[in-house]
Amino acid sequence: MNYCLDLPNGLSIMGNWLHDWQTLISGLLALGAAFWAGQKIQKQIQQVENFNQDQARRRLNGGRVRLPTALSDLMRYCQTSATTIAETIERMGHKDDEHAGFVILRGDPELAECEYPAHGSQTLAAFVECLDHRDEEKHVAELLASLQIYAARFQTQRHSRPYVEDALISLLLDSGKVKFLAEAMFNYARFAEDDSFAKVGTLSNEEAWRAIQQSTLGLVFDRPVIDGFGKAIGDKVNRYIELDISPWIEKFEI
Repeated sequence: MNYCLDLPNGLSIMGNWLHDWQTLISGLLALGAAFWAGQKIQKQIQQVENFNQDQARRRLNGGRVRLPTALSDLMRYCQTSATTIAETIERMGHKDDEHAGFVILRGDPELAECEYPAHGSQTLAAFVECLDHRDEEKHVAELLASLQIYAARFQTQRHSRPYVEDALISLLLDSGKVKFLAEAMFNYARFAEDDSFAKVGTLSNEEAWRAIQQSTLGLVFDRPVIDGFGKAIGDKVNRYIELDISPWIEKFEI
């Protein structure tokens, strides 16, 4: 009974206590509400980030699925065009009998038509949008630039320039470079490995030229006399290495 009679006094004390501490209580409540809201926002941000990462992964894998066909188109173009370049060199022959090794075939030295791999080029251009690694972007950009310039040089050589052996050997090296850059992407494209395929900017000039040299020789390995091609290609590569010339067309910011 006394407890009940003291209730108004107790409420008065509680009221005074709340009045004295209302700023702190309000602050604590606001802090708690902010923390709860922050947790909700953080969860939403994480969900959006996970969704974006999942979408990026899907786009990347979708691009990788389409790569093997595109790369095969490029490789086929390199082989077909390199074959007609080699045949043209062979038809030219040599006035110097001591020169190592080209045979003389019958026919006029003329480069045959080769269909540009437009679909493969478009697929690679679209694939760049799926990448988020700078070195891999450089690699694909260099591949596309090298392909386009090689194709333009090939057509120009055919229609307007004299069939000079040195120019045609340079053209063979251009083809070998495209082949080398395309080949570097095959295991990645086939999901055989997930390691970076980037070669541009990761190899020294000498390492890159030696790789391009081997790739070019692979395009002409079945010619009647391989020694002449091997010597001509090797001499040109050695000259580039001695001068420390970069094999890459694209100039990227460091």
